[in-house]
Order: sequence, then C-alpha cells, then structure tokens
Amino acid sequence: MDKFLTLHTNKKEFFKDLKKNDIFVYSYHDYKWDDVIKVAEENRVKLQYIMKGTPEYKYYGECAAKVVSIAEDTYEFKMSSGEIIKIEAEDEEMARLKLLDYLFQNNYITKKK
Repeated sequence: MDKFLTLHTNKKEFFKDLKKNDIFVYSYHDYKWDDVIKVAEENRVKLQYIMKGTPEYKYYGECAAKVVSIAEDTYEFKMSSGEIIKIEAEDEEMARLKLLDYLFQNNYITKKK
C-alpha cells in the first residue's frame, strides 16, 4: 500500500505508523524536502531521499522518502527478584518480543525436559 504525506494528514499519526524501510510520497506543492525532514525529526524518524536512477525513484518519482530508522523508547521490566531489565524498542509490542528473546537467551525461560 502506498503512503502519502499531505497537509490533510495527521502528521504525528502518519509517522507513528511508519516502519523501517517504508517508502512514502509527498506533494511538492505541500512540502519541500527540508519541510519533510523537519517533520520527520520532530517525530523521531530519520529519512533518506530516493535517488534518481533507482528502482524506487522510477516507481515513486521525485517526491519520495525512505525511512532509515525510527528512534526507540526504553522499556523497563521489573522481575520478582527486583532485577530491572531495560529493553530498547520502537513500540510496546516489539518490546515484549525483545523481552522474550532476552529471557530465553539468559535462561530465565527454559524448556522442561
């Protein structure tokens, strides 16, 4: 599904729904590249301009950007032992998955034989 940033879009919601490597287009009448970068930075998203000659440029055109990274929040999980596990993640769902990985890797969760 193509994503469009326009003046009529709730910008905060728009950037919240983006994932790494997503590509979106914008109207050159509504935004200049510097404006898009500024709005992205306000929403803790780093972008890359789509360069001429790439397949993405041929598909999306000049007014397109690719999400390079999204700033992560720190989530803290308190164990019954008092230990606090800190997880960096984009959202709560990803934090839960990373926590499970951590618990398995550090033998907090093991397979019963």
